[in-house]
Amino acid sequence: MENKPQRWTRWVGVGFAAAAAFAIFAPSPKAIPAFARKYHVSCFTCHTVFPRLTKLGYEFKRLGYRMPTDIEKGKPPKKVASLDENIPWKLTDAAAIYMRTSVSHDTTTATGSPRTSASSANLDQVSILFGGAIPDSGGFSYFGEYVAYQDGGTSDMERAKFDWTGGTVRNSYFVGLGKSHLVEGYSAADLYGLTDDDSALGFSSSSPNGIYLAQSTGMVEGGYTFMSPDYKYVVGLTAKVANGLDVNGNGIGNGSTYNHKDVMFDADFLIGDNGSVSAMYYNGRKDTIQNAGSPQEFTYVPVAKRWGLFGHYKFFDHLDVLAGYIGGREDWQSTFNGPVNTFSTKAYFGEADYYISQGLVVYGRYDKSNYDQPDFGLYASKNTTWMAGVIKTVDRLGNVKLYAQFINAKGNDITGAFSQDKQAKIGLDLAW
Repeated sequence: MENKPQRWTRWVGVGFAAAAAFAIFAPSPKAIPAFARKYHVSCFTCHTVFPRLTKLGYEFKRLGYRMPTDIEKGKPPKKVASLDENIPWKLTDAAAIYMRTSVSHDTTTATGSPRTSASSANLDQVSILFGGAIPDSGGFSYFGEYVAYQDGGTSDMERAKFDWTGGTVRNSYFVGLGKSHLVEGYSAADLYGLTDDDSALGFSSSSPNGIYLAQSTGMVEGGYTFMSPDYKYVVGLTAKVANGLDVNGNGIGNGSTYNHKDVMFDADFLIGDNGSVSAMYYNGRKDTIQNAGSPQEFTYVPVAKRWGLFGHYKFFDHLDVLAGYIGGREDWQSTFNGPVNTFSTKAYFGEADYYISQGLVVYGRYDKSNYDQPDFGLYASKNTTWMAGVIKTVDRLGNVKLYAQFINAKGNDITGAFSQDKQAKIGLDLAW
């Protein structure tokens, strides 16, 4: 039995070498996703490596999926509603397909359980995305994502939202309504990283109460964007009031017996083409089942607060350094009608991405998170994750990427149980 993991280690090593070779010498298919088709540009116009946005990609999104124009001194900036007014609507410019596949080998070590290992070929996700500015509408836009398949799960409308954007290219404002992600930021504060596993710190991980920030739920939002005449400075402010999560971790919707709201504020300050600072604040609640399955089971509603500070700077146009911190407080109740305690949470990360050339990047990342002992008889939790990998877009347009990465995550939960998960993965993502 001991030889099997060693044999898999050798095969994974061979796979990584093959992936690296393919990443460098791969051919160039010529499909591009919807927004790139509309403007006749490559994906690199708005992404360093999709889905991570460049500064121009952030501006494009803040203007309701409209390309910003030059802001000339002495001349009034163009109104948002007049941008793209001469570009007709086409289905091929408004819809795209995203598919994520991978081959992975996982090893898990946990307290009280034997060490396990498994390998698999995976269809991780298939999504249909649609969006863009609505022509001759006076500033309306839309964006949606229908996840047809994800990790063996059923289909779901992940995002579907209408926005109205007013003002000018230099000073714009928007309001939106629909279903979307609670988190919105730039670079180190964005929900999306270089790969699906490279998500922003703490957004996708759950607290002991099941509270997390990467939720997708119904919301009302609004924001303001300032862009200096030379686009050197960009400020984006966003406020969201969203339906919270029910006891199953799903967004509260029509007909639900639960009724509470989450509030999120985000502020992004972009400096030149190489730097940014983001700050965020969250206040929310979640219906939570405590002591599930036991005679002492009951439901309570903890209050959670989060605050975060993030930043990035790209040195020499090749080395992008990202960092972030999230702190917070959260309620905890062990027994029905018992005292409500409060425990603190904190997490931080550092990441370095080195762009060897356009579309070819190697990266390394380290995350650490912990929370205090929530109540007597439970344990404080400490968790660490480090990952490293190489990514290569295999076409000149940037919509097909191959990556190889390794992740090592370990830590304990509030019961004191320790686990360590290691994963080696080779993945191929396509956006068309």
